Amino acid sequence: MKFTADAATFAEAVAWTARFLSTRPFAPVLAGIRLHADAAADQVTLAAFDYEVAAQATVNAEAGTRVATSGTVLVPGRLLADIAQHLSGHSSSAEVIAEGAKVILRAGRAEFTLLTMPLEDYPTLPQMPPVIGQIDAAFFARAIAQTAVAAAHTNTVPMHCAIRIDVRLDQPLRLFATDSYRLAVRTLPTWQPTLPTPGTSADAEEDQVQQPDGQEDNGSMSVFVHRPTMLTIAKTMACPSALSVGLQLDDNGSPHTLGVQLPDRTVVTRLVEGRVFAIDRFLTDERPLAVEVNTAALTAAVRGVAVVAERNTPVRLTVTASADRTNGADGTGGEVTLQSGNGEEAAGRDVLPVRCTGIAPGQEATIAFNPTFLLEALTSLGPGVCRLAFTTDYAKGRPALLTDTSTDPDGPIYWHFLMPVRLSG
Repeated sequence: MKFTADAATFAEAVAWTARFLSTRPFAPVLAGIRLHADAAADQVTLAAFDYEVAAQATVNAEAGTRVATSGTVLVPGRLLADIAQHLSGHSSSAEVIAEGAKVILRAGRAEFTLLTMPLEDYPTLPQMPPVIGQIDAAFFARAIAQTAVAAAHTNTVPMHCAIRIDVRLDQPLRLFATDSYRLAVRTLPTWQPTLPTPGTSADAEEDQVQQPDGQEDNGSMSVFVHRPTMLTIAKTMACPSALSVGLQLDDNGSPHTLGVQLPDRTVVTRLVEGRVFAIDRFLTDERPLAVEVNTAALTAAVRGVAVVAERNTPVRLTVTASADRTNGADGTGGEVTLQSGNGEEAAGRDVLPVRCTGIAPGQEATIAFNPTFLLEALTSLGPGVCRLAFTTDYAKGRPALLTDTSTDPDGPIYWHFLMPVRLSG
């Protein structure tokens, strides 16, 4: 194998691939990056695979790649990434040559030698699944980041540390995550589903998408993808390009693998098992009390008063409606008082102006939240004005709902539900 490539482009492709290497591979070869050079196409493909996630990056002739001799080798992945990064600062062009059990990398007057790993022990890479639709990559990355905040960070319950993707016929793609204390839902209106292939009827395609294990039976399906994998996809594939999404079913018609693909990047991941339950009821539950407040101001206030509280001590929000205004359909002026601590050792307090509904003039309503969960929810909303809708009837067990009032004229596309902390007394 012998090829030359733009040093910076090659280094970026190696670094991207290395992001998907397992931190604890159960076999030494899984710590390697596979390099495959194709002389006929003047193209080099780099791959990482740990039996759960496969990532492939392509560097082609358009990026200055010239392949003199085809071949495939396996080399230590993180070491290759460090060397490629170093070489990119020495010359505009890098040369890679495989000689027996060694791989030589050169750029300018710098030269490094790597020992190859046993290629015969490396697993077969999965193919990109059949494409089911396309979405703007940057838009998809933003949606992942918004929903991932509600997923658990531990593996106690697999579906709680995963992001659920709802693929629904004739409806936008929907992302969903929960750790049982909070729940995030994000729709993607710009989703463009792929039409049935020629010669395949819509009925036949629906028959193919059978829904065992709690899946819907109307041709829609829900799949679960591990949270860290989705976050890596969001961080490494966020660009203003169309992202293809593919889904592979097993022999029983159940979803097995999910793939996402850009022109020069592909990620295929196995799915996490999870139980599908309806979430639409959360969107329609009655929450008679609501406040609208500047998101940045509320975020700063919560962060400030939480400084003096013990870890995860609730932050109390007391909303008071102005007594000198009528509480009309559009709400009335008022204020929200944020408090933390009990005053015996340390306490914090801040007050912000709000617009409120459902609270009688001169009256107040109090609700409390875990400050970390509340801050993550507010951060996921972004700048603008947020709406917090809730009920103080704890017997109903309804979570509060945070939405961004300025994102979409047709209504919110992101909903963040947060269970309040029950106050004593």
